[in-house]
Order: sequence, then structure tokens, then C-alpha cells
Amino acid sequence: MKKFVSNFCLLISIFYFTTFVSAQLSSYSVARYIDVKDSKVQIGSVITQNADDSYSISRKAYDSQAKGVIVSDPKIYIRSTNANDKYALVNDGNAKVLTNTSNGLIKRGDMLRTSTTPGVVVKADKAGFVVGRSLQDYSNKNKSQSTLINVEMNIHFAPSPNLTLADIFSLSALASYEQPLIVFKYVVAAFITLLSFILGFFYFGRIASRGIEALGRNPLASRSIQFGIVMNVIITCVIIGVGVLVSLFIIRI
Repeated sequence: MKKFVSNFCLLISIFYFTTFVSAQLSSYSVARYIDVKDSKVQIGSVITQNADDSYSISRKAYDSQAKGVIVSDPKIYIRSTNANDKYALVNDGNAKVLTNTSNGLIKRGDMLRTSTTPGVVVKADKAGFVVGRSLQDYSNKNKSQSTLINVEMNIHFAPSPNLTLADIFSLSALASYEQPLIVFKYVVAAFITLLSFILGFFYFGRIASRGIEALGRNPLASRSIQFGIVMNVIITCVIIGVGVLVSLFIIRI
């Protein structure tokens, strides 16, 4: 009995330990050390990648090249041998990010995006690249004053709260740019599916009209005509089914 209780307590301890560790690790990101061109880099500044693959402080609204935020004490990090790589950069997990209210007061859950103020994020109010979601309310009457607030990092393209046709086109254009092969496969698959439906219904429509005419001319042969119509329905379903299967095959390859 004592052995059973001991083993049970051990299992409970392992469960709580692994749960605690998982919860802790989910809040942290693996940081990597980089070199930043700017001479003065504050903790919490959002960093962008330049055309020459160097890094600098973001100075553009909805910066599509934003790569993460500078942190002071990463829990998990990868450090290179390059002496110039002295700034720890994270792009997911929870981090403190420089924020101001120049684009409106911030509530917990609001999306945040880069701004023209170097390294500072503000409330996002339209479609575009965001750096993450605010984990707290922030209302500072001094709109130009930047403060570190808790942010759940997740750099991605986000549609506006009220999705518009322009947002849909923007998302489609982004997908075409980043994954053209996948978009091409879906376009081809959609075309084949649509074509199979058109051919199927066109074939069925022609045969059905001929069957009705034949039935009116020769009522005594109604059974054979009806059987022919049923067979044509089956053929139509086969045409459409083959088109759908071919489309699925194209998507999966």
C-alpha cells in the first residue's frame, strides 16, 4: 500500500512539474543575438530587416519586414560567436514592447503595429502587418510618451476588424507573393472543378431534353427512355466526381 501511495504521489509530482514547465516555456521565446545598425537601441524596440539583410530599428507603419523585439533578459537564447551580435531578439512568446497611444488608447486584446516613431508600436486600426496582441490596457494622455507594455508576440498580416473586399484582395496578393506554387495549385484545382460541373450539367441538360422529346413522341418506350435518363444522371455524377478527385489530387501533390 505504501509503495502504491508513493508511486501515486510521484506521478502527481511529475504531472504538476511538467505542466508548470510547459506553462512557463509557452511564455518565452528562443532569443537570438543580432547586430543592429542604430547606435542607440532601447529595450522593447521593434527591429526590421533591411534589403542587405542587416537589422535596424523599425520606422515604418505596418512594417512587413519587422522581425521581432529587443529584450534584456531572454530566458532561452542562442548566441553566435560574432562579437557585434549583442542585442537579443525575440519574435514570439510574451515580451515587453515600447508602446504609445498616438493612434488611440489600447485595450487588452488589441492588435499592435509598428509606427513612424522608431521602434515603437501603436494600436492597429486597419489591415496590415502587426507585431502581436496587447496583454494589458494602456491609456496614457501623453500620446508621444513610450512605455513598455506586455505583448503576446505574433508577427503576421492581420485583416481589419471589419473585413472588406480590399482586405480579401490584400490577403490573396500576399499569399500569391509568399507561396505562388500553392496558390497556382488551388487556382488550377478550382478551374478543373468548375469545368467538370459545367461539362456535367451541359451533358445532362442536352440528354435530358432529348429524353423528354423522345418520351413525348413515343410514350410506349417510356421505361427505356427513363432508364436512359437515369444512366445519364449517373454519368453526369461520374464526370463531376472525377473532376473533384483530380482537383484534390492536384492540391495534395
